[in-house]
Amino acid sequence: MPRYSDITINDDGTFEGTDSEVAGGIQFRASFDRFFIRKAWDAGMDFEAEADGFGPGMGTMDDWSAIRDSSDEAIALMFTKALNAL
Repeated sequence: MPRYSDITINDDGTFEGTDSEVAGGIQFRASFDRFFIRKAWDAGMDFEAEADGFGPGMGTMDDWSAIRDSSDEAIALMFTKALNAL
């Protein structure tokens, strides 16, 4: 069974679908930049210096919301870092 299924691209640029490896099939909705950053973070990439969702210089404290809630500038830095790691 494929990990991702039922993918739909939305008019606002987000996409959604089902991830079969999380809790037996969880529905998700994401922007591509945050989805890509999440996959890099799950693979061990360090975004401590870039994340500012808990405030500048606070890092992630091992909490996804510090990345998710980061400023647009911080998201751009993290996305660029993840892309360059390919």
